[in-house]
Amino acid sequence: MYELSNKPGALEQGAARMNFLKKVVLVPLLLLAVVGNAMAADPVADNDDPAVFDDLTTQLSFSSPLEAYRQGKTAFDEGWYSLALPAIQFAAKRGVFGARLTLAKMYELGLGVPVDQAAAFDLYKNISKKHWNISSYHPAAPYIGSSLASLGLYYLNGITEIGLQPDARRAATYFTHASQFFGNPRAQYQLGKLYLSGQGVKKNVRRAISWLNNAAKKKHAPSQALLGQLLWDGNLVPKRQIKALALLIMAQKNAGPQDSEWINELHKTIVAASDLKTRKGAKTAVARWVRIYRPRVRVKRFVIRKKVRIGIAEGGAVRTKQVVKRRAVVEEEDGQVMGLGSFRQIGSE
Repeated sequence: MYELSNKPGALEQGAARMNFLKKVVLVPLLLLAVVGNAMAADPVADNDDPAVFDDLTTQLSFSSPLEAYRQGKTAFDEGWYSLALPAIQFAAKRGVFGARLTLAKMYELGLGVPVDQAAAFDLYKNISKKHWNISSYHPAAPYIGSSLASLGLYYLNGITEIGLQPDARRAATYFTHASQFFGNPRAQYQLGKLYLSGQGVKKNVRRAISWLNNAAKKKHAPSQALLGQLLWDGNLVPKRQIKALALLIMAQKNAGPQDSEWINELHKTIVAASDLKTRKGAKTAVARWVRIYRPRVRVKRFVIRKKVRIGIAEGGAVRTKQVVKRRAVVEEEDGQVMGLGSFRQIGSE
């Protein structure tokens, strides 16, 4: 007879998780937003803090900045951007690194707030100034690299509302630092484009291809697409149509929402201009580049000795034979999957 299990099912677990989020995140944030006017003012921020924090943060009260960031980040990850904003601002104003980075992203992309590139620029600039020389092995290093890449884009394009003029040379400085020390693929892509055009740096096609290769190996779709276009055209590098189409196939698979449109159009254009042999060769190249490292297998072999009955001897005695059997016990360890773009450097073949 079977007994019913006391372990909650998926629906019960989901309901319990939602109740936890409501108690831990939603209720405190809603209460703070409603009664914020009656709460104590916060201490004064540092002089070098960017002035991008809403006045509401001076009327909220949390047990600590880290607790505010924890609640705000939980709401942010669940997609409740407007609800997360007050807590994120509260923690960011008090110097919590993760909160400042999250707030900059919210202003840059318009998550829970209207898009405010000037506010995002101030936050990224402050983060860059304080963490420029952080070790590349630091856990926060990838986030610093992303901040530097965003800051470089602001200098490259300029910000009209604050009178920031485009400065390609300064942008190249941020892209170079983010590329060399933090390995940020977005910065490597932008740096490669600058070297191709000679904007802000001396034109150097070889160096441009090198940076684009580095970014493409990290599944950066725009880099893969741009490399494919260069190889297809054959103006700056030797024409290699099979590899070009293969790169476009990988770029199409890796493209995010903001890049998918132009990458899909480029892919369609090149496919339409290619022949059957090129398309087959590109599929073969993709299959070769996508290397999947299966889990490492450790095999333990066991030798089993047992007696097997083979008959009855004279006098009724049982005749047996000793048989040796081998049994392999397989233990699997975690493997690693290589991303799209694992290919040799262009020009090294």
